[in-house]
Amino acid sequence: MIVLTLEEAQARLPELLDELKPGDVAQITRNGMAVARLERQADPSAQPIVPGFAKDLVVRIADDFDAPLEEFKG
Repeated sequence: MIVLTLEEAQARLPELLDELKPGDVAQITRNGMAVARLERQADPSAQPIVPGFAKDLVVRIADDFDAPLEEFKG
C-alpha cells in the first residue's frame, strides 16, 4: 500500500494512476488521518463475467450438505 498526503496525491495523480498495478491501493491522508483510498481496478481487457457462464458446469453437492454439524449439536 502506498501512503501519501492529499497534496502529494494532487501533484502526482496522473503518474500515480500509471504506477498502480491491478489490486494496488494508495491511501491518501490529510493531517495524518486516512481520508481516501485509490485502488487500481482489474485489467479492463480481461474477459467480462457473463450471467450464465457456468450453466453447463457439472457440480456435485453432497446429500447431507445442509445437515447440522457435529460441533453444533447440543
